[in-house]
Amino acid sequence: MNTAVAARYSDGRRAGDEPVALTFLADGTVEIRGETFARTEQLAAFRPAAPLAGVPYFVRLPDRALLEIPRSPEADAALGAAGYRGRLHRRLEWLEARAVAAAVCTLLLVAGVALTVWFGLPAAAARVARSVPADLERRAGNFAFDTFSQQVGGGVTLPAQDQIRAARILGRLTKARGDRVKAELIFRNLNVPNAFAFPGGKIVVGESLYLACLKEPQGEDLFAAILAHELAHVESRHGLQLILRNSGALVAMAVITGDLSSLTAFSATLPILLIQQGYAREFETEADTVALGWLRAAGINPTALPAALQLLEKMRPKSGPDFTYLSTHPSTDDRIKLLKAAAAAPAAPPAKP
Repeated sequence: MNTAVAARYSDGRRAGDEPVALTFLADGTVEIRGETFARTEQLAAFRPAAPLAGVPYFVRLPDRALLEIPRSPEADAALGAAGYRGRLHRRLEWLEARAVAAAVCTLLLVAGVALTVWFGLPAAAARVARSVPADLERRAGNFAFDTFSQQVGGGVTLPAQDQIRAARILGRLTKARGDRVKAELIFRNLNVPNAFAFPGGKIVVGESLYLACLKEPQGEDLFAAILAHELAHVESRHGLQLILRNSGALVAMAVITGDLSSLTAFSATLPILLIQQGYAREFETEADTVALGWLRAAGINPTALPAALQLLEKMRPKSGPDFTYLSTHPSTDDRIKLLKAAAAAPAAPPAKP
């Protein structure tokens, strides 16, 4: 039985289209007739594009001509043989007819995407961060530091002898760990007592934080604990991970192509992230744990780290902007309790070579 269907035809060479009549013949051929032409095609040669509900069929012919066929029972029946009603299309039609099912599937899709971002992005960022070459890490860190200096400013007023003393404390830590991190200590006269670690080893410390440590009985040990915490961020590449977590497109490109050429440009966001958000909770917990290892390796009592946090808690501003060491980190009380317990526990024996 032959089926006739109205359609519109465009040959792909001239602007506009014209009305045509399609006749689907029983032998699997289709006659296409317009006012100025007639042609015959095999139904199997149609290149179908499965439509949505209420949307016309669009059929691409072998010579790139295009047919637009309005939806109708006749068109649905005639084009079924061309593959429009495959398994996927039947499922789409089933969903289109059931609004609740479609809504549930949409929610499941959104939830799947959210879970991928929530769990998959951090894992991918950690993987990519571990693969960044040291030279690229330093360049990204230097660019982030330059951006930080432009945005925050703050000169250096600390006397030279204090800077030398602080550098000696840093050297004690890095030497004890085999110089695995090439760190550079930089002081800034910041508005709040704070410290920031940049990829590659630049560590910025507020002068007020350093001076507050030295006023305490364990002065140098407290400052060493703060440096150990920042060195742990550098060693664990938390800065790179923070950049990557906030640059999903960069992570995707790095995972798929291995191209990290744009990492330096993205690193300009790091100062803002550190100032406004701080490190993620899991980064802070990891840095606390790693910092204890730095202190033990340097022969410094690890109880200096919880003591340093207690000092920072005392220095927390009563009002106005908080500082990242405490504002977005895990509960300071909880961190102090965990660190006191960890510091009191015997150190694990060194791994065998």
